[in-house]
Amino acid sequence: MTRPEKKAAQALQRGELIIFPTETVYALAADGLSKKAKQKIYSLKARDSRKPLGLLLADGRRLRRYVDPKNLTPKVRRLLRRFWPGPLTVIFPASDLGAAIAGGPTIGIRVPDHPVAAQILKNAGVPVVATSANKSGGPEPVRGEDIPISVKNAAKCVVMEKHKSAHGAPSTVVDISVDPPKILREGAIAKKEIEKWLK
Repeated sequence: MTRPEKKAAQALQRGELIIFPTETVYALAADGLSKKAKQKIYSLKARDSRKPLGLLLADGRRLRRYVDPKNLTPKVRRLLRRFWPGPLTVIFPASDLGAAIAGGPTIGIRVPDHPVAAQILKNAGVPVVATSANKSGGPEPVRGEDIPISVKNAAKCVVMEKHKSAHGAPSTVVDISVDPPKILREGAIAKKEIEKWLK
């Protein structure tokens, strides 16, 4: 683990905000079990408190800690195998731990396809919630210079990279807590691609 990634993981453990790149946009992240840390994100972004933050995982191996396992049907597992790691956020019925993190009965989870993000998430030691590193309603930060100065200055650790994110668009969001599953946002993955794998 490089020095910036180690510093970022340690900042998360202390309840601080961090910013790091993903394959979609730059993420603003915090410890998902710290109400104080999560509130920092809402205040900084002027984000609607009714909008839950998404959970980022280094890989899918710990997924069952955060979701109701009976919803991991063959169809859902097929979807995850195809698009994780990658720009797909899936909304699951939450386990007790997942509900504590999300603040509600469902939780959105993604496994980013980015080596820096994966290293930070792997070593964080806490569940990491995140959203885009912008002001609510503002442009998605696909490059470091797209991050508002006020957001950047509020983060304890900012990990930057030289190039813009691979997709330059937010993740596609699929809600599997409803039947049939519903695509809530078309992002880096086209709607028709998701529909093909849900059939």
